[in-house]
Amino acid sequence: MSSFPVDVKAHLSNADHVVDALPWRVGHTEAQAKRARGRASALAHQIATLLANGWSTAEIHHALAAADGAADAPDAAAQERLWRAALKRAKNARVTL
Repeated sequence: MSSFPVDVKAHLSNADHVVDALPWRVGHTEAQAKRARGRASALAHQIATLLANGWSTAEIHHALAAADGAADAPDAAAQERLWRAALKRAKNARVTL
């Protein structure tokens, strides 16, 4: 990994497309929906960082698909935890290759 700062903003559009395709549990109230949007935004920033560091969207899709139970999680917070854990596992596996 280089010591130069990565341009995350340049990758946010692609990251948003990845996050938009996820089966988010938005909730039933405006407050729940607002929190879900915040979680989606945070996950998009994490994905944009990965893209800026050389990951492909295919690698990210594959990692997110490995998050067993995320689609059935009770709420957006649980989904985000599962997706972030899956990305972390993929990142760790990628480093060791």
